[in-house]
Amino acid sequence: MKLSPEQMATGRQRFLEEHPQVKAQVLAVPQAVADALGVELAEIRQSDTDKAIAEKAKQAGEDAHDYFLRYALDSEEERQKFIQARRDQARRAIGLEWDDTTEK
Repeated sequence: MKLSPEQMATGRQRFLEEHPQVKAQVLAVPQAVADALGVELAEIRQSDTDKAIAEKAKQAGEDAHDYFLRYALDSEEERQKFIQARRDQARRAIGLEWDDTTEK
């Protein structure tokens, strides 16, 4: 299960609104830095936001992806369904899924 680009953008925006100090740091990156690196300023800001999300998740002792979902999705119920679907997908990928004919 993947988040849509809209959900990703919403999640980043909500995160920044909840963490004004991070937002100020992200917005403080000047265009000159992007020009020197040869990338778009929006890319740098997105990357810096993603790093801040990962750091806050680490501080909270949570998986960064699961932590981000609280900002990207509209409800806790939706978040829990998304987390469960992702876990189910991972189990299937490593062969931990069984059907009715397989002994448990």
